[in-house]
Amino acid sequence: MKRRSLLALGLALPFAPAIRSAAAQSSQRPLEWYRGKILFKSDRTGQEALYAVNSDGSGLTRLDDVNAGYHYAEALTRDAISSDGSYKLFVRDILRVSRPPIWDAEIWQEDSATGQTSLITAGPPALNTGDSAYRPSFNYEPVWAPDNRYIAYVSQVDGNDEIYLYDRVRLSNTRLTNNAW
Repeated sequence: MKRRSLLALGLALPFAPAIRSAAAQSSQRPLEWYRGKILFKSDRTGQEALYAVNSDGSGLTRLDDVNAGYHYAEALTRDAISSDGSYKLFVRDILRVSRPPIWDAEIWQEDSATGQTSLITAGPPALNTGDSAYRPSFNYEPVWAPDNRYIAYVSQVDGNDEIYLYDRVRLSNTRLTNNAW
């Protein structure tokens, strides 16, 4: 199964159809160039590549810069801090089945003042009753909405990469995409 990733500093808007190649720009981009952009992986051309787009959907650019992959990987491993600094989001593996050991990745929220943590996501029931096979749930890449009420994240709860939105007031998750991959 191919894994697609989304890393956003805001929620993604529909992408402009024109793609500018970064190959013509042989210089490496400084980290500041990525500020305010949505970075994602796609295999839209038949090969997986990194892309960047402005938060308004304009300026879609394929990233051939050797530093692009490094900056992308670094951003994925960092905790997501709320805009007011009150909360931190992080991904932690949870052992769901002990033999053989199978882990799920779940998203947690930590109160910066108290250190108290709470689970934002929770995987499906451990067993699929039809075939008794475990269905792992991977939830990852959480990002805050600017008002700190919502958290967008990627989940493979149904076996496909889907984007969900968690409402911190209603304590509810809403599926935003419906992919066949």
